[in-house]
Amino acid sequence: MTTNLHAVYEGVVYHCDFSRNDFSATNGKHEVVVLVEEHSVDKGKVRALVVRAEKNGKSYTANVDEVFTVPVEKLVAVYPRMTEQDLRNARNELKRRIP
Repeated sequence: MTTNLHAVYEGVVYHCDFSRNDFSATNGKHEVVVLVEEHSVDKGKVRALVVRAEKNGKSYTANVDEVFTVPVEKLVAVYPRMTEQDLRNARNELKRRIP
């Protein structure tokens, strides 16, 4: 794991500003949950693997229909960590969908 001033954590819900309308949000701010903290490094920038986070009552669930890698400095935490079971379910669903 590399040292990073913009540390992000798996299972935490973040706001992410996208330059285009990748996720389905009207204001350009999208709620995402991190599945992999340091998925890759591109031109010196650490990128996290994220999926869309959907509000479900007072908590969030992960929607693996939309998967992206984003620079970690674009992520701003908005919700504490999801439960381990919810995070595990999202990862398993993503694995199931990848051939």
